Amino acid sequence: MNGWKNIFKVSILSVVALLTLSGFSDSPVRILDLSYSIDPGSCLTIAGTSNINSFNCLCNETFTKRPMRVTTIDTISTLRFSNAILKLPTKSMDCANSRMNSDLCDALKADEFPYIIIELQEVVAHVSAASLAKGEWTNVVAHTTLTITNVCRPVSMEVKVKKVAADRYHLLCSKDLKMTDFKVEPPTALFGLIKVHNEIKINLDLTTTVYNH
Repeated sequence: MNGWKNIFKVSILSVVALLTLSGFSDSPVRILDLSYSIDPGSCLTIAGTSNINSFNCLCNETFTKRPMRVTTIDTISTLRFSNAILKLPTKSMDCANSRMNSDLCDALKADEFPYIIIELQEVVAHVSAASLAKGEWTNVVAHTTLTITNVCRPVSMEVKVKKVAADRYHLLCSKDLKMTDFKVEPPTALFGLIKVHNEIKINLDLTTTVYNH
């Protein structure tokens, strides 16, 4: 029952875009045109359970360098994003189980809604650029909008971020979600004898590079 892996690659963009923390300054309002990439070795897993076992699925998707615009608000405590959108092809999900792949695509109505869409809207941090620059773990909150099967919902995530190089950041995040919140019926197998539980957990361990234009 290895399933639900790419579904929340979602958090990849949500969390990735946080990395624009590198653009923080002490100016009350500043507009930044940046790009970001997700580095090799980054890891996203989706964990869940069924009535007979647990599953942990790894996302193998790669992403190209993408632009975004960031506005800093309230003297570095808030970042607001424009064009920070990621479209994930539903049929690209690999659950290491062909039957589960098929069940997952059916549950997500992949023919009708071929993409999962993640949009990062805002990041709130109660730290200064100086404290992030120390290379210590820092807590921030990412506010995103997640669209699955044409259902759009706000999703907030607590993220730990650490600066590991001049423009590179390590991100850690874990988020509990319910599939039915997006009108997704948890998959079943063997004529309903195996039932995936509604709750899943997204686990992110990402390294991202931010580029200034």
